[in-house]
Amino acid sequence: MNPMVMPMISRYRLHLPILSAFLAAGTLAAQGPVSTPPANTAAKPDTARANPAALIYGPRHAFTVRAPDKWTLDNSSGRRQGLQAVFYPKGERWAASPAVMYCQVIPRDQQIKDLAAMLEYDRNRYRNTSPNAVVADLPAVSFPSGRQATVRRFSGGPSGAIEQTAYIEERTVIVLMILSCRNAEALDRSLPAFAQFVRSYTFLADDSENILRAVEAAQEDE
Repeated sequence: MNPMVMPMISRYRLHLPILSAFLAAGTLAAQGPVSTPPANTAAKPDTARANPAALIYGPRHAFTVRAPDKWTLDNSSGRRQGLQAVFYPKGERWAASPAVMYCQVIPRDQQIKDLAAMLEYDRNRYRNTSPNAVVADLPAVSFPSGRQATVRRFSGGPSGAIEQTAYIEERTVIVLMILSCRNAEALDRSLPAFAQFVRSYTFLADDSENILRAVEAAQEDE
């Protein structure tokens, strides 16, 4: 368990959906109808690939992300913290790494209707964790399609970690791609990998029929 991650996860605890499965580098972790997601099951990452990919899907989303250069994709160590896929530099461990990355998915509902509401909720909740908590807006990350991910940095919280989060608004969910570091030096070293991680994001579907097709296509590629 990585203690840096808990404060960030607690901010979204009311919004976390039940994620149905995880696909690491072509290996399906769980199977079943998208409408009734089964419990997560461990899958073996394809370590032969330089940048292994994860397909993360649930009732309202399916998307892929890839491990940055010289980073490890781990689909088991984060499960106790409710994370399907976690990433950290090669040679490190999830529990002790000075820098880690992971994704969370927030459903758009009556409480979080859109990206603006998510950003306001996030800012207010983090600032309430400590009198020293700071939330800073950073330059957006651009995708080849022309879309952008909104980026913020969180520091001064009770855990001492520095978090950088990219927010991507989809029709049914808001995807958060998070870099959590123990100190500023680790953050600086990890920023190029974080940019690569965010730009690897590809949203595939938000309806049950096409989510199932994405899963079936991944199964065929095994």
